[in-house]
Amino acid sequence: MRTREDRREEARLAVDSPAVVFWEDEEGAYHVRGRAVNLSGSGMAVRLRAPVKPGAVVWCAVPSYGIYSRAQVQHARGLFEKLAGVRFLAGQLVTEQD
Repeated sequence: MRTREDRREEARLAVDSPAVVFWEDEEGAYHVRGRAVNLSGSGMAVRLRAPVKPGAVVWCAVPSYGIYSRAQVQHARGLFEKLAGVRFLAGQLVTEQD
């Protein structure tokens, strides 16, 4: 059952996997390593030590799950370490081909 605070449309899989997020804004370009902490077909949550802002469009890579996708930051909480929720923008995830 979904709660009022939980607006997710899909269940998420808890993970702990290396992730890379990169983007540009008016202050510069960022290439940040972090940890994906949960995944779904439409988004993920990632822990980062960077000033990512809600609304920013970023590129995300989680190689161990074959995820390489553009995404939009939905929220970013935390002071020194951000927990950012991102929604994938591609209709389908772009994954490595065998």
